Amino acid sequence: MLFNAELHYAWVNSKALEIMAIDKRTPDPENGKLGRDEQGELTGLLFENAVGFATEIAYRLSKEKRKQLFLTFLKETAKFGVTSVNDLYGAELTTNQDDDLEIYTRNANERGN
Repeated sequence: MLFNAELHYAWVNSKALEIMAIDKRTPDPENGKLGRDEQGELTGLLFENAVGFATEIAYRLSKEKRKQLFLTFLKETAKFGVTSVNDLYGAELTTNQDDDLEIYTRNANERGN
């Protein structure tokens, strides 16, 4: 899955569509749209709330795995001089919002921030 910069749409491949059980008969979700070509075939573009089809599956990670990914992300960004990050839309993309907030908060407290 690849998001555009503003998170208003994402691209997925045909395997992702298969895993999500999305085909040309799948209706567009409320406040979202599945990208289709002139013949009605899916293009792999997911607009607005249709992104949720993918994030619900892609972000089904254990709390420990999400913590690991978060800490690795912070270490990698620090290598490039990044000293702070913002998770402006993260809570909207995950089904584990309370767990993620705890991961962020615990990390900040452990670092004394």
